[in-house]
Amino acid sequence: PFIDRHVHEGRGASVALRHLGGEVSYAQLAENVARAGNALLDLGLKPGERMVMAAVDDPMFFYVFWGAIKAGIIPIAASTFLKQHEYQFLATDSQCAAFFYSSQLAGETGTVKGSAPQLRLVLPMDGKDSLAERMAAASPQLEPAPTTATTDCFWLYSSGSTGNPKGVVHVHRDMLVTS
Repeated sequence: PFIDRHVHEGRGASVALRHLGGEVSYAQLAENVARAGNALLDLGLKPGERMVMAAVDDPMFFYVFWGAIKAGIIPIAASTFLKQHEYQFLATDSQCAAFFYSSQLAGETGTVKGSAPQLRLVLPMDGKDSLAERMAAASPQLEPAPTTATTDCFWLYSSGSTGNPKGVVHVHRDMLVTS
């Protein structure tokens, strides 16, 4: 309902995102979301697995977040203000299979690799040897993974004001209800 619907209803050329580098139409967004979802699947992530993403506020965040959801993978959007030990905590606590980060955050996310036993993949979202490079080679078509209103959709972590942050699970219906 948030992306594909606009394309199917004839609004593909309409602006979906405005950012410092320009604009992204719904058609471009839908294509890049599919490419991101396919790239994640091609990297070996499976529906139902979790992935942490520490991403700056640019279109790549939306491509990867929505691409993961469309592929049935559960994204966990992490704050870009966290420190190394906090990213390590998220990777361990969430039992994520993958951790993706914007290259600007490499200094703080650099120690995540090897910090959690189930973490198979740590990869920059942009730059050399990145998720963006894999997206460019991925298919622009992706059928949505089968879900229900109560299937896990994404996680967010609390601020941790009473100790360590807590993972808050949001199901698919939450997206529609909150918007």
